[in-house]
Amino acid sequence: MGYRTIGSATVKAKPSVRRPIMDAGVRKEISDTRQRNACIRCRMQKLKCAPDPKNRHDRCLECSQAANSIYRQLPCLRYKIPDTPLFRHAMYNSPFYLDHPLLGDRYGDFHLQKTWVSSRTKTLSALHHGGLRLEVEVRQYLPPGEEDATDDRSMHGLAARPMYTIPWAVADADIETRNLGTVVDRYIESYVVNLLKPGDDLVWPVYQEALRLMPVVKTDIIHQSDLMLDTMRLWVGARLADRGWRCTGSDKLGAETLENQLRPPDWTPLPPYLDYQLVSIIMHRYLSPLRKKVLDRLQTIVRANKPSNWYAIFLTCFVLLHSCEMSIVIVRKHAAKRKSPDRYIIMNLVRALNTSAKVLLAHFHYCCKGNVPFSKSFDWSSPVMRRMAALDPEQSAFMSKYVSVVHEREDIFEAVRKTDHYEAPYWFVCQLFEENWEPRVTHEHSPTSDEAYISGSDHVVTEKGKTVQFGPYHRPDIEEDMSKRPNRGG
Repeated sequence: MGYRTIGSATVKAKPSVRRPIMDAGVRKEISDTRQRNACIRCRMQKLKCAPDPKNRHDRCLECSQAANSIYRQLPCLRYKIPDTPLFRHAMYNSPFYLDHPLLGDRYGDFHLQKTWVSSRTKTLSALHHGGLRLEVEVRQYLPPGEEDATDDRSMHGLAARPMYTIPWAVADADIETRNLGTVVDRYIESYVVNLLKPGDDLVWPVYQEALRLMPVVKTDIIHQSDLMLDTMRLWVGARLADRGWRCTGSDKLGAETLENQLRPPDWTPLPPYLDYQLVSIIMHRYLSPLRKKVLDRLQTIVRANKPSNWYAIFLTCFVLLHSCEMSIVIVRKHAAKRKSPDRYIIMNLVRALNTSAKVLLAHFHYCCKGNVPFSKSFDWSSPVMRRMAALDPEQSAFMSKYVSVVHEREDIFEAVRKTDHYEAPYWFVCQLFEENWEPRVTHEHSPTSDEAYISGSDHVVTEKGKTVQFGPYHRPDIEEDMSKRPNRGG
C-alpha cells in the first residue's frame, strides 16, 4: 500500500481494485442492459436485469419469475426518474426560437453582446395571471439587423409580431433570477391558493399537506423539507413558464399599442422580446436546476425503499402529476381559442407530459410494495400498512380520511379513465388510486377536436349516462396582485 500527500499531511492511499476480466458474452449482456435500461424492480432490488430467453422483448427474467410475489401486479417497466421532463422546454410554434432557444448556452440571447442606447434603465412591472408580480429592470438597445424576426403564429391563425418592435431587453439576467427566486418563496402559498380551487376536496387537501409540511417534513435521507419545498417551487415555476404575463404600472414601454387578438381589451401583453427573455430565465435559470434537484432527491428516497419515505413520495408525485394536468389544460385552451381542428396544437409538450406521468406513476406504485392503499379494504392502522408507509398519527388520520374522498369520486375516475382527453380533471392523478395500474396508451399525434369534453366544464358523463358534477380545479381568470395581499407564504 502506497502513500499520498494531501496538503501538508501524508496519508495511506487506498489500494486499487482491479475488476475481473469479463468474457465477450458477459460484456455484451451488460451493454444490452445499459441500452434498454434495467427495469424498476431490478434497479430497486439491485438485481441483474437479464432478458427472458423465451421472449427477449417482453418481461425481464426477474419479473417473469416474480409471478407469485407481492409485486406481481406491476408490469416490467424501464423508466428512469431523471428522464422525466415535467415542464415545457421550448416554443414549438415559431422559427425565431430555433435560432434563439429558451434553454442551453444561448438561452434568452444573454450570450450576445448588445449595443445599449444608454446606461439608463427602467423598471417594468410584469403581472402573472395568478397574481404574482415581478419588477423587471430593462434597458433600451439597438436591435440586430435580423430580417423577419417574428414570433410566427400563423399556424395558430394569428398575425406574427416583430420580436424587436419594442427594443427593450432585460438589463441583468443574474439579478432577475435572484428576484424571481425571492418572489416565488415569498408568495408561494398565496400563489397556490390563488390558482387552485380550495373547495376541491381531492386536490386541495394534498396541497395543504404539502404546504404544511414544507418546513418540517423529514425522510431518512433528506431533511428540512428540501424535496417538498423544491417541488412546490417547481410547481409555481411551471405555471409561470406557461406565460400569461402582462404589463402593469404607468410605463408599459409602448406595449399598449401591440395587437392583442386573444386577450381582453385592457390586457397589455409584455413586449415580445422581453416576454421571450423572461420565459427563458424562468426555464433555464430557475426551472432546469429545480427539476434536476427534485428528480435527484425523489430518486434517492424512492431507491432507498424505506417505509418512512412513502408519505413524501405520495405528496411529491401527486403535485407533479397535477402540474402535468394543468399544463395540458393550457395546451388545450390554446387550441380552443385559436379554433384549431386539432385538440392539442403542441403535441411535443403533450407527449413529454404523458411520459412524465408514466415515470412518476410507475415508481409510486412500486413503492406501494404490492399493496392497494386506496382500496376500501386497506387498513391504515394495520401492520401491513406500516411495512409500506411509516406514518405518524396525524399523517395516518389524513390518509384514512382522504381514502374516503377518493371513493366518493369513483364514478368520475371511471368516466375519465375511458377517455383520451388528457385535459380532463384528474386524468393523471386518478391513476395514483388504481388497483392494477398499467401505463395508458397515449397519442403520438393530436386527435381532432370534438365536443365530447370541453376544458373547464363542470361535469362529465359516465358510461351509465350519469352526470357527475365537479368544479374546475384551477382558476386562471384570477389576476389579483398578490403584492397587495398579506404575506401568507412566509
